[in-house]
Amino acid sequence: MKIAICDDNPEDLFQMMDYCKQYDQALSIDSFSSGKELLDAFASTFYDLVFLDIEMEPPNGYETALILRSRDRKPEIVFTTQNLNYSIRGYGIALRYLPKPISRKIFLNALHQAFEIIAPPKIKIPYQGTQKIIQISDILYIEVILHQIIFHMVSGIKVTFRGSLKDIMEKIEYPWFVQCHKSFCVNLKHIDCVTAQSIVMTNQDNIPIGRNKKDYFEKRLQEYLKGTKI
Repeated sequence: MKIAICDDNPEDLFQMMDYCKQYDQALSIDSFSSGKELLDAFASTFYDLVFLDIEMEPPNGYETALILRSRDRKPEIVFTTQNLNYSIRGYGIALRYLPKPISRKIFLNALHQAFEIIAPPKIKIPYQGTQKIIQISDILYIEVILHQIIFHMVSGIKVTFRGSLKDIMEKIEYPWFVQCHKSFCVNLKHIDCVTAQSIVMTNQDNIPIGRNKKDYFEKRLQEYLKGTKI
């Protein structure tokens, strides 16, 4: 995966590159100080994700994004700006708008969100004599009954295999899964509503909240709603 960062402010450019390296040292990142430089680079290189400052000399970030989004192969775009009034004008063009000065948590959250779209994380599990590949974001919640793990999927199917909840959660590198009960982990992205004692998922399944997990679950839910947990 290749990332481009385009900003005419050297300090902002360096900061965003540093944030990317904090997320993953192995990321491939190129930097540009103008929209023209970025568009010229796209002539020979495709960037999966572009962090693009809006307020630059022509072509500004908005104009540059329109050109990139007109291509057959379209990158994901995250705008950075000091003026969020651009967010209305650019609706449908950018995945996110990050206000300057950009905080580390907000930047890394946007980076993770983009990665989920570009390369959704997957997990390999033993299933009916094969190794089944599951897209993690498609799991509504995980249930354990005795030594059986059950993935309840968005599609409505259930994938069952032997294992422990502890072992499976160690394999899932996904920040929005939270253990809310000794027998359940939920995907925060698929919660419909929360009561004092239970969680209702988008498929209307009712998941209990364990007494000793309640505070932790509430903390993680608030982090998710604020978009700050990585």
